[in-house]
Amino acid sequence: MRERSLSIFLVGALVASDAWAHAGHFAVATFGHGFEHPWIGLDHALAALAVGAWASAQQPGGRWRAPTVFVVSMVVGALTGHAIGAPVSVDAGIAGSLVLLGAMLLGVRRWALAPSLAAIAVFAALHGLAHGVEAPAVGSWPAYLAGLATGTTVLHGAGLAGGRLVRRHALRLWPAPAIACSLAGAWLLMTN
Repeated sequence: MRERSLSIFLVGALVASDAWAHAGHFAVATFGHGFEHPWIGLDHALAALAVGAWASAQQPGGRWRAPTVFVVSMVVGALTGHAIGAPVSVDAGIAGSLVLLGAMLLGVRRWALAPSLAAIAVFAALHGLAHGVEAPAVGSWPAYLAGLATGTTVLHGAGLAGGRLVRRHALRLWPAPAIACSLAGAWLLMTN
């Protein structure tokens, strides 16, 4: 029964959105719209869940390192994107980040911590650039950014909890979300 519930949780997490990349362009920048934004673009939701799942395999005292690095780098990227824009290739970089996050999940114990955190920082900055460019011009940019960071953090927590659940009770399922993340990124690369 646990494995069936876990499978349902994983499928639900992977199809949390009917949108793929950077949907949900809101007319007004509010905390609520910022919070919602990461949940309605599957690329961002998958990245945040994958980082949380990757973090679940780390030592107990360092599990929030990767999510913290992601959120801080995303905020810096969003501030940059909002101020000066983003390169045209940012969407390809985001799609590529999903492929690599899936690979990181598959080889979670084989990747050294420092390079993994550096890669996560780059992936997050790319997401931030895109979100900064997409932020509504009307409303409160700081509130929107706070909502974006909070929504992403909640997704990290869901990924961390789901990853711990899989690692404890159904380790053989561990490759499934990793492969799904990489396939989603490959699909986005092909459709860019």
